[in-house]
Amino acid sequence: MSGVSALALGATLCMPCTREDLADALLGPKRVPGLRSVVLCLEDAVLERDLPVALTRLSFLRSELSPNCGDGQAGQAAAVVG
Repeated sequence: MSGVSALALGATLCMPCTREDLADALLGPKRVPGLRSVVLCLEDAVLERDLPVALTRLSFLRSELSPNCGDGQAGQAAAVVG
């Protein structure tokens, strides 16, 4: 991610990995406009009993982003998730 200024990232959005629309909010039709920085939470915003679901959703995102690693924004996101 060299060449990307920390100031260009803007505000960081924290999203629990238990969100049913997590993939859509990050990659799909419900994508948050202008989103450049996100923290995918597996701790404070996730109940212990929901951790398996959260990990499954995070794994899905990782598999969706990995083929694009190095391709613009998707590659940068994959680097953060991976």
